[in-house]
Amino acid sequence: MESSISHQSAVDTITQWYSRSPNKLIFDHAHSEITRYLEAVDKIQQSQANGTESGDLNSMAMVRLKHEFQIVLTRQSNNPIETYSSVSTSEGNWLDSTEYEDYLVLYNSTSDLAILYLRNVAERLNSGGHLGDCIRVYKSVRKPFFHTMIKRLCLDELYIGGDAKRFLRALKKKRFLWDELKVKIELWIRVAKVCFCTFFDLEKQISEKIFTGFGNGADEECFLEIVKDSANNLLIFAENSEFQ
Repeated sequence: MESSISHQSAVDTITQWYSRSPNKLIFDHAHSEITRYLEAVDKIQQSQANGTESGDLNSMAMVRLKHEFQIVLTRQSNNPIETYSSVSTSEGNWLDSTEYEDYLVLYNSTSDLAILYLRNVAERLNSGGHLGDCIRVYKSVRKPFFHTMIKRLCLDELYIGGDAKRFLRALKKKRFLWDELKVKIELWIRVAKVCFCTFFDLEKQISEKIFTGFGNGADEECFLEIVKDSANNLLIFAENSEFQ
């Protein structure tokens, strides 16, 4: 990316932020400060590509950007969980008391500004040869968040002790009465509606907004890694209820 910032200004900007406390985020500063830092990284990466700059400054920038990516993503991922906790006093009644539209609003509370910033950071990490680290951070933050959201839907209640394999064994042994299975099927329908119509789609949108265009399928990799366990558990129930 082209940068209008001078080389010395870029050096000063990256050095100054590298020496600052990790608790102080570029993201929390004014738009002009964010733009200045991103342009400084662009300038250093251009100079390094032209052979006029060593990799030390780029390494310093990568350390700061990876830290920013993790903290901003974690902060945004925690916001919906805190909101969910405030609207429900127990997991048992959460699905009953929240309408489909509420899931859409609460899950989609990650701000556009934060998504844009994470995208900009990911672009610089990609240019600096650290996209793999960025992807690992993304998975490590979003996967636990996603599992927490699914757990709030009472998905584990479809199984015995939350164990899908024990559920399958019980079905094969005809251990469920029809009334019990009917209750579980009704719960599955409600959970599946929220998951397939909302959670999975919104999670895919977030990964696409941050990682699409890097040419290595990073967006698909992140999305599949995050949702595959929950999707498999839902499909296990649907595919094997026929044993009853």
